[in-house]
Order: sequence, then structure tokens, then C-alpha cells
Amino acid sequence: MKVNTISYGDKLKIPVKLPNKKYQIIYADPPWQFTGLGSKGIRSGKMREDSPSLHRTIRLEEKYPTMTVDELKLLPVENLADE
Repeated sequence: MKVNTISYGDKLKIPVKLPNKKYQIIYADPPWQFTGLGSKGIRSGKMREDSPSLHRTIRLEEKYPTMTVDELKLLPVENLADE
């Protein structure tokens, strides 16, 4: 069995093979880029007493690879959608 690993911030370099079927419902949770707020103040999840803020900006790229909006637009979703 071959296992591929991806480091945080890396792009997926292996093309994903999509099924050759048509679907009436397509549920998607695309890995788009987004900047949000974390509630712990620091990465370890432990709150520091002297932390000036209870929030810090986090990027999803710290957790898993993401795609830009332009990259997402190139996904062949229309080819998978039923008439």
C-alpha cells in the first residue's frame, strides 16, 4: 500500500480522478482559502495569561492544503451534474 503525505501549506500535486457518473445532487465542501479567527490565542491551544488578545488570526493552510477561487473554478463539476 502506498501512502502519500502532504505537509501543511503544500498543494496537492497528485491529480484526483473523478468518477465517470452523473449526479442529481452534488455536495461540496471545497478547500478554499479563508482567514478566520481562532479562540485560543496561540497554536498549542493553551491560553497565555499575558496574551493581549483572546483571538489570533489563523489560516487554513496551517491545517490542510487549500485552493484559490480560480483553481476551484477549474474543477469539472458541470461534467458530474445530471441534466
